[in-house]
Amino acid sequence: MFHYMERTKEVVPTRRTVHDLGRAITHKRIIIRLYLGGQISLPRSRG
Repeated sequence: MFHYMERTKEVVPTRRTVHDLGRAITHKRIIIRLYLGGQISLPRSRG
């Protein structure tokens, strides 16, 4: 599949791209790290 993407220059939706998997730190990880460290608070729902 990766050979196809390289050859056609198209991005095929894979588990890695859809679920934001990979080596790089994602925004979700940064936000969770800040929240658990007490540096930010998340808004509560109005439920």
